[in-house]
Amino acid sequence: MFRNSTEPHPYLAYTLLNSPLADDDKVGNIKMAKLDKQKVEKFRKGELTFAQLFDINAKQVASLLVTGHQWFEQGRLKDARNIFEGLALLDARNPYVHGILGAINQKEEKYEAAIEWYDMALNIFEKDVNLLTNRGEVCLKLGAFEQAAKDFKKATELDPGKKHPAANRARMLILMTQEALKLAKVNGVSAITAEKKRLDQLMGKPAGK
Repeated sequence: MFRNSTEPHPYLAYTLLNSPLADDDKVGNIKMAKLDKQKVEKFRKGELTFAQLFDINAKQVASLLVTGHQWFEQGRLKDARNIFEGLALLDARNPYVHGILGAINQKEEKYEAAIEWYDMALNIFEKDVNLLTNRGEVCLKLGAFEQAAKDFKKATELDPGKKHPAANRARMLILMTQEALKLAKVNGVSAITAEKKRLDQLMGKPAGK
């Protein structure tokens, strides 16, 4: 279970505020431009995104972001995945897209893939409380208690006022993680498996399952 994971990311808010959607915009209504050699070379150097390479404008990207976000909220994970994997190609530097793909994989219990997407998102936006808490939860699922503890600790440090729902959840999970580590040290490696099962029961399945 992860809380507040779908809260709009600052990058998404920026996109929407600066690119209000037009009534005639449609998902998939993307006009591809002919490529020129200079743009291709800039793309190869990392100076242009895929979207810029094909002249896909910000309003079109924003339209896809909104639709994908709505489908994710509705539990249409396969459809949402299709959109966000496409968006990851269009703009590989967007942490919101990577974070949602992490959340999709987390809900589908594809934990290794979820970690990879969360890692990419946090490499771009390292102070995201939701991302840190979500990755910490996945680490708990995988029995990586020490990494989980680090993520939860950082998430709580970013919320000194104790107002962020994800950070408050991280505070609760820190206690669970500390207990798991103590048991593992006292009872050995076999205790990790038993404690992992107990944590899975306490945490339940991801929301929407």
